[in-house]
Amino acid sequence: MTSGAFSDTRLYLTHVHCADCVRDLISDCVTKVEGVKSAEFDAKDVALAVKYDSAIVSEDDIRRAILKVGYGFREAEAKPGIASGLLNAVTITGVVLLVLLFLWWMRSL
Repeated sequence: MTSGAFSDTRLYLTHVHCADCVRDLISDCVTKVEGVKSAEFDAKDVALAVKYDSAIVSEDDIRRAILKVGYGFREAEAKPGIASGLLNAVTITGVVLLVLLFLWWMRSL
Protein backbone atom coordinates (compact mmCIF):
# COMPACT_ATOMS: atom_id res chain seq x y z
CA MET A 1 0.00 0.00 0.00
CA THR A 2 1.15 3.51 -0.67
CA SER A 3 0.96 6.41 1.73
CA GLY A 4 -0.68 8.79 -0.78
CA ALA A 5 -4.36 9.18 -1.62
CA PHE A 6 -4.23 6.12 -3.85
CA SER A 7 -3.30 2.63 -2.71
CA ASP A 8 -2.25 -0.37 -4.77
CA THR A 9 -2.98 -4.01 -4.15
CA ARG A 10 -2.34 -7.23 -6.02
CA LEU A 11 -5.04 -9.88 -5.66
CA TYR A 12 -4.23 -13.46 -6.67
CA LEU A 13 -7.42 -15.03 -8.03
CA THR A 14 -9.05 -18.43 -8.38
CA HIS A 15 -11.85 -19.57 -10.73
CA VAL A 16 -10.58 -17.46 -13.66
CA HIS A 17 -10.71 -19.71 -16.72
CA CYS A 18 -10.76 -17.52 -19.82
CA ALA A 19 -10.43 -14.02 -21.28
CA ASP A 20 -14.18 -13.47 -20.95
CA CYS A 21 -13.90 -14.12 -17.22
CA VAL A 22 -11.25 -11.44 -16.95
CA ARG A 23 -13.20 -8.92 -19.01
CA ASP A 24 -16.34 -9.52 -16.98
CA LEU A 25 -14.47 -9.37 -13.70
CA ILE A 26 -12.82 -6.07 -14.50
CA SER A 27 -15.56 -4.28 -16.43
CA ASP A 28 -18.62 -5.57 -14.59
CA CYS A 29 -17.25 -5.83 -11.07
CA VAL A 30 -14.03 -4.20 -9.97
CA THR A 31 -14.06 -0.92 -11.88
CA LYS A 32 -17.67 -0.30 -10.85
CA VAL A 33 -16.69 -0.23 -7.17
CA GLU A 34 -16.71 3.40 -6.08
CA GLY A 35 -13.15 4.53 -5.42
CA VAL A 36 -11.43 2.08 -7.75
CA LYS A 37 -9.26 4.01 -10.22
CA SER A 38 -7.94 1.12 -12.32
CA ALA A 39 -7.61 -2.65 -12.52
CA GLU A 40 -5.16 -4.60 -14.67
CA PHE A 41 -5.06 -8.37 -15.05
CA ASP A 42 -1.78 -10.30 -15.15
CA ALA A 43 -2.49 -13.57 -16.99
CA LYS A 44 0.86 -15.14 -16.06
CA ASP A 45 0.22 -14.87 -12.32
CA VAL A 46 -3.60 -14.87 -12.58
CA ALA A 47 -3.56 -11.72 -10.50
CA LEU A 48 -5.39 -8.43 -10.52
CA ALA A 49 -3.50 -5.20 -9.80
CA VAL A 50 -5.94 -2.64 -8.43
CA LYS A 51 -5.35 1.07 -7.78
CA TYR A 52 -7.95 2.61 -5.51
CA ASP A 53 -8.68 5.61 -3.31
CA SER A 54 -8.31 4.30 0.23
CA ALA A 55 -10.34 7.23 1.58
CA ILE A 56 -13.37 5.94 -0.34
CA VAL A 57 -12.96 2.15 -0.52
CA SER A 58 -10.92 -0.49 1.30
CA GLU A 59 -9.18 -3.55 -0.07
CA ASP A 60 -11.72 -5.65 1.84
CA ASP A 61 -14.56 -3.89 -0.02
CA ILE A 62 -12.91 -4.77 -3.35
CA ARG A 63 -12.40 -8.37 -2.24
CA ARG A 64 -16.07 -8.65 -1.20
CA ALA A 65 -17.19 -7.37 -4.62
CA ILE A 66 -15.03 -10.00 -6.34
CA LEU A 67 -16.25 -12.78 -4.04
CA LYS A 68 -19.84 -11.75 -4.71
CA VAL A 69 -19.49 -12.57 -8.43
CA GLY A 70 -17.94 -15.98 -7.80
CA TYR A 71 -14.18 -15.55 -7.86
CA GLY A 72 -11.87 -16.43 -5.00
CA PHE A 73 -8.42 -15.62 -3.71
CA ARG A 74 -5.22 -17.54 -3.11
CA GLU A 75 -1.73 -16.93 -1.83
CA ALA A 76 0.77 -15.84 -4.47
CA GLU A 77 2.77 -19.07 -4.17
CA ALA A 78 -0.26 -21.37 -4.27
CA LYS A 79 -0.67 -21.59 -8.05
CA PRO A 80 1.85 -23.71 -9.91
CA GLY A 81 2.37 -22.40 -13.42
CA ILE A 82 2.20 -24.38 -16.61
CA ALA A 83 5.98 -24.75 -16.56
CA SER A 84 5.83 -26.41 -13.15
CA GLY A 85 3.23 -28.93 -14.33
CA LEU A 86 5.24 -29.63 -17.47
CA LEU A 87 8.39 -30.14 -15.40
CA ASN A 88 6.55 -32.68 -13.23
CA ALA A 89 5.33 -34.56 -16.32
CA VAL A 90 8.82 -34.63 -17.83
CA THR A 91 10.30 -35.83 -14.52
CA ILE A 92 7.77 -38.65 -14.19
CA THR A 93 8.32 -39.68 -17.81
CA GLY A 94 12.08 -39.69 -17.25
CA VAL A 95 11.79 -41.87 -14.15
CA VAL A 96 9.53 -44.35 -15.95
CA LEU A 97 11.97 -44.56 -18.85
CA LEU A 98 14.89 -45.13 -16.47
CA VAL A 99 13.02 -47.95 -14.72
CA LEU A 100 12.17 -49.57 -18.06
CA LEU A 101 15.79 -49.25 -19.21
CA PHE A 102 17.00 -50.77 -15.95
CA LEU A 103 14.57 -53.68 -16.26
CA TRP A 104 15.65 -54.27 -19.88
CA TRP A 105 19.31 -54.21 -18.80
CA MET A 106 18.64 -56.65 -15.93
CA ARG A 107 16.88 -59.02 -18.30
CA SER A 108 19.83 -59.08 -20.69
CA LEU A 109 22.25 -60.21 -17.96
